[in-house]
Amino acid sequence: MRFFILSLLLVTSLQAAPQWIWLSKDGNKDNAVTFRHRFEVPQNAQLATLELTCDNGAVASLNGKKVLTNADWQEPVKADVTKDIKLGESNEIIVKATNKGGTAALVARLTLKLPDGRANIVIETSGKWEATTTGKEEWKPALVINEYGKGPWGLALDGKAGGGKNS
Repeated sequence: MRFFILSLLLVTSLQAAPQWIWLSKDGNKDNAVTFRHRFEVPQNAQLATLELTCDNGAVASLNGKKVLTNADWQEPVKADVTKDIKLGESNEIIVKATNKGGTAALVARLTLKLPDGRANIVIETSGKWEATTTGKEEWKPALVINEYGKGPWGLALDGKAGGGKNS
């Protein structure tokens, strides 16, 4: 079973990049959205780093502990969350996101380093995450708003905010 889960995590790491997600295409209607994603971490993970940004802002928790606050999508935030990860167990990221008008989206990436120094497991925002209006428990798959690098946000996690194509 653990080999199967590790294999799934490694397949996740093969994704080219995270995706920009939201509850719906209408960021004006859905201006307060909560996202969640559950995942398992191998027992031998040694370092965990979470980074995210959200148009317009977000607060992220990992296993019930607040770990990041993002006030401006053009200024992504990053934290070492190694001490907050449960090794060999189920983990949960919760992101409470807000939009102040116009297009809205969240992008996040959790990188786990393994002992061999080469292997990384990357958990990224995608349609596999769940979303609901903040304050409700009506979870459904998050909607992919755009691929990373597209839309008005560009490659924000890589220090290249804006400049993406609206397609």
